[in-house]
Amino acid sequence: MAAAGWDASVAPTEAVAFFRRKAGLKPSFRWAEMWQQEHAKAFTVAGVMQMDVLQAIREVVDASLDEGITLQEFKRRVRAKLVAGGFADYLTGTTVTKPETGEEREVRLGSRRLRTIFDTNLRTSYAAGHWEHFTETTGSRPFLRYVAILDARTRPQHRAWHNTVLPVDHPWWDTHAPPNGWNCRCTLQSLSKRDLNRLGLAVSPSPPIVTRSWTNPSTGEVVEVPVGIDPGFGYNVGKTGSASGAADAYLKRASTAEAAIGARMMDAAARTGAVDHEIERQYAALLERVRARAGKEEQTQAVVLGAIPSDALTALDPLGVKPGSAAVTLRAKELAHLADGKWDHVTQQLTTELLDGLPSVLLEPTAIYFDREDPALLFVRPGPGEDQVTKVIVRLDQKRKTKGGDARARRAPINSLRTASVITKQSLVGDRRYELVWGAL
Repeated sequence: MAAAGWDASVAPTEAVAFFRRKAGLKPSFRWAEMWQQEHAKAFTVAGVMQMDVLQAIREVVDASLDEGITLQEFKRRVRAKLVAGGFADYLTGTTVTKPETGEEREVRLGSRRLRTIFDTNLRTSYAAGHWEHFTETTGSRPFLRYVAILDARTRPQHRAWHNTVLPVDHPWWDTHAPPNGWNCRCTLQSLSKRDLNRLGLAVSPSPPIVTRSWTNPSTGEVVEVPVGIDPGFGYNVGKTGSASGAADAYLKRASTAEAAIGARMMDAAARTGAVDHEIERQYAALLERVRARAGKEEQTQAVVLGAIPSDALTALDPLGVKPGSAAVTLRAKELAHLADGKWDHVTQQLTTELLDGLPSVLLEPTAIYFDREDPALLFVRPGPGEDQVTKVIVRLDQKRKTKGGDARARRAPINSLRTASVITKQSLVGDRRYELVWGAL
């Protein structure tokens, strides 16, 4: 086996897909010139300034993932490609120049350097592939366990993190998901509640994130780096580089953007399907945790379930209704009330099937009404009965009650899903308090 933590004899579809999603090649003079998430978007080798050399190395890394070749075979193929392409000087040592400054440095792709290239690219690709799998199985396996290789080479902080168990969507994984440094061998393991009991584990208290100041030698920028993590590794490569991660980032931008911009973003996203899939995935994970009775400290966690369409925003403007954001969010606390049937009348309770499919009402409403007497939006869809509609009430411009994260995001208003029910179609269409602002029943 080429390295601990993954089986090189198996070609993981998700890992290969992540590596091939990288947009292209990017020459870099020093490793710190490309910072963290940038590595998920382009392939680079520090000190390699020629595109032909980068392409040759990239092709062998791709083969390493796709074919499961060993480290020794990787080295052999890289050396053969560089010699055949007339770039043998990179193997023995060559001087490269930074065009912007004229600075020079010597680069040599010796045995140790090739091992680092092999190890780092495969570990990050496998980590991204694993994360894609974790997000797809959150419903049945909602927890992740930090697993360190416990031997004489283990970093003390990584040893201390061993057996840390947190929900998949816990923000700690945004900075502490392995690999957490050069040659880091740590991995993550997804677990169900039954797995926790079988292994004698429990969900850990939220670990503190302690940082240290570090000056980037390439840019001079001072950044905060989590203690125990090498500079440049303090991010979640899976969230950044996976299709799910890209959709999640898109949702976050749309939810904090000015309403008209956010609405256009979500209108456009509806044509691709990737964002809708991510919304449904995040909702299913939150619903699973709510049904498992998450702790009170998690009740403010929220997911984006959809957005007010651009045309609806335009129709609301003459009514004097100008939401600060287009996104519609749902907190765990409100979802718990829905799951327990604690709203309106017993006759209006949602079935399990309707509760599971709640995002569809926000993503594909048939009509949207404005409640004149109790200002709110009503997203509605026909069913489940012939003369019934499923109604979701959204309160506009609510204050966020989440902790941590980006300060701008905490200040941005939200439109909060407060309740849902099944009512007769006539009780909505025949009541003048409701103004149709989008679609039709």
